[in-house]
Amino acid sequence: DLCYVSVVRPVEGVTLDSTSLNLVVNEENTLVATILPSDATNKEVTWVSSNPSIVKVENGKVKALAPGNAIVSVITLDGHKEATCTITVTQPVTGVELNENLVELELGDTFELEAKVYPTNATNKGVKWTSSDPSVATVVDGVVYTHDFGNVTISVETLDGKYKDICVVLVTRYVDEVTLNHSSY
Repeated sequence: DLCYVSVVRPVEGVTLDSTSLNLVVNEENTLVATILPSDATNKEVTWVSSNPSIVKVENGKVKALAPGNAIVSVITLDGHKEATCTITVTQPVTGVELNENLVELELGDTFELEAKVYPTNATNKGVKWTSSDPSVATVVDGVVYTHDFGNVTISVETLDGKYKDICVVLVTRYVDEVTLNHSSY
């Protein structure tokens, strides 16, 4: 008589090749799960995202959908062993635009420029302001302060991506509406 013995090797654990990932929106990456021991009988796993609107996962392939954080888990069918990877998704800046590109001010006036950073859900909306001639006008957080007569270029630059836009400021003794509406620079 022949006797066949089948040995079932239970799963003792699971690991992932990454415990944290930084991705940008629409970026993809593949996580690799390793079942322990390597000769475990049932190596089936389930993949789960803690926030499917931010990170989608299918068979270890993750796709970043929106800015935010999510935890991707792999769970073994045998023994329900689990390993996780924390994923941070960012939305890079694609541009910046000022609300004005030409302003005429009287000496002593102030004017507030507004910078719109695109897209609206960009992770880092930080900007840096500069004046081409601080003796004529300075800029602090978008507010232009006039100091002398002349022309000056106020620039805004995004910290992420270094996108730029400018506004030419004409500092005069008095505002001439005809000049303001018909000037070219």
